[in-house]
Amino acid sequence: MWYSIVVGDNTYAFKTPSSGGQKLVVSGSSQPAVKSSVSVSGGTERCNAMLIEAPEVSGGNNVSLSTYTGGGWH
Repeated sequence: MWYSIVVGDNTYAFKTPSSGGQKLVVSGSSQPAVKSSVSVSGGTERCNAMLIEAPEVSGGNNVSLSTYTGGGWH
């Protein structure tokens, strides 16, 4: 499944491993916007195409994030 994350002016898309996972921890000065089940095209592939920088992203579902005591979002 593809996810997108927008932090400031930067957009990234990443694919979760087929074995799945439960948490994503993001630390930054502002809360990012995260979507699941997005369609991705273009951009620059990194990490064997598991991460894409500056892609075109469409569709998807908003993911609610909550704060944690470390000062980031998950």
